[in-house]
Amino acid sequence: LTSVVVGVPRSLGFDQTGLAKVREVRLGYMGPFEEKEVVVDVWGNQFTTPGEHPISVTAFCHYRDYAHVLNSERKRLSLRVV
Repeated sequence: LTSVVVGVPRSLGFDQTGLAKVREVRLGYMGPFEEKEVVVDVWGNQFTTPGEHPISVTAFCHYRDYAHVLNSERKRLSLRVV
């Protein structure tokens, strides 16, 4: 089982109001070297300024169910806002 958690700073959000700062996407079972594409909508709010904004993407490998984590990997990325 695999899931991906995306986190954004205070200046962005995953809904139009900008209150949701973390989004979890459950991808299900994935085989070795299998790829899946995840699309997540990101919204700006009154604190959003043009430029680079840091986001974090964490991938989790689960066993038994989504409550049990076997391993995780975090990547910090930069999102450009125009």
